[in-house]
Amino acid sequence: MNKIVTILTTGLLFVATSVFSQLTFTVSPQPITGNVGDVITVDVTVTNFQNVLSTQYSFAYDPSILQFDSASNPDMFPSLSPAANVSNPASGAITVAWFDNTTVGVTQPDGTRFFSMQFTIIDNVGADTRITFSNSPTILEVIDGAGEPFTFEDNELLFNDGTPGGALNPANSCTDNDNDGVCQADDCDDNNDAIGQIGSACNDGDANTTNDQVQSDCSCSGTVIPACTDADNDGVCQADDCDDNNDAIGQIGSACNDGDASTTNDLVQSDCSCRGTTTGGGGNTGGEAITSNCTPPASGFALIGSAEAGDVGDVVCVQITAQDFDNVLSMQYSMSWDPAVLRYSDVQNTNLAGLSGAINGPTPSGTLNPGFLGVGWADPMATGVTVADGTILYEVCFTVLASGSQEITFGNAPVPVEVVIDGGNNVIENNVPSC
Repeated sequence: MNKIVTILTTGLLFVATSVFSQLTFTVSPQPITGNVGDVITVDVTVTNFQNVLSTQYSFAYDPSILQFDSASNPDMFPSLSPAANVSNPASGAITVAWFDNTTVGVTQPDGTRFFSMQFTIIDNVGADTRITFSNSPTILEVIDGAGEPFTFEDNELLFNDGTPGGALNPANSCTDNDNDGVCQADDCDDNNDAIGQIGSACNDGDANTTNDQVQSDCSCSGTVIPACTDADNDGVCQADDCDDNNDAIGQIGSACNDGDASTTNDLVQSDCSCRGTTTGGGGNTGGEAITSNCTPPASGFALIGSAEAGDVGDVVCVQITAQDFDNVLSMQYSMSWDPAVLRYSDVQNTNLAGLSGAINGPTPSGTLNPGFLGVGWADPMATGVTVADGTILYEVCFTVLASGSQEITFGNAPVPVEVVIDGGNNVIENNVPSC
């Protein structure tokens, strides 16, 4: 006979503040019981979810007892895509990063399910386990519809599992013998500062692995880097090459030639076709142009928009490229333009995992937030992403409505600027270094 396993869920995560009227996330049912092999569902519901623009946080569980299977959206919570917003970057950790696509703030009735999680019980060791709210690897953050982040002090953010207190990093409650910033209760080895909590970055000493992380048994290991097969000798491994038998077609985002003299900046697209940006065919008699008109910073993180041109009625695409995009964990910001001159068309050629669902523009007819676009992206693996200088992150396409020069700017509204780099050791706010 299978031994029954009891899953105890953290009851509440709530933010005690007048701004959010004690915004609460509740995990239910409590407790859950089942046998090895059973699939159980955990619901996360909201209370006082009023005018919220974005929120992010983490869950922790024991991967030796539970296996995370999937997330779902049974109540059709606005702007929530389980595949894009709920991820499982490492065994024992689940990250949540949600952003309102309309960029105006969402209000939902009490008891609405934010999302649901499905787990399989894989072992009955210990006969019980816990699913708890966590502040790692994705730290908790809530932003309201005005773009104002909620900053909390000790004892304001509570992880309530039925015992008094439960504050996030409450004063004098954290023992950290190895001074690695991880409390003893969460540290795999509190006498070794090279080993932190499960899912955190480490170094296994093997040059043939990547994304090294602390495992559930407190060992450090990474993912083996596969050997590179390059049949067409174009310097792109078969796994990344759109066509490994054609050296003219490399990986998505690399340069190519579409054979059309009226296009420029030809690139390999996500469908492996080669396509460039229309230059207007030389008939730009009205002088219609989209430009950034600036010199990018000499060094440091920056986003750079390309200068493009087209006649009235043309669709032109502005390429957003990266500079010093090193170990970036998340980024959010706004872009703006004059809707009388340009009408938003779409976003294409996204080249970061999870980015395609994280860029939210107005409808093509311009009835929703015309002249603005919001970006709210977080690395699905929660480890930090590095790309080469000049890499195209995405392209924003517009229809030219009127003649004249138009500058597209990066800004702090409606989505406030925040770029988290190097695991949170470097945070850029208020202004995006850009051009």
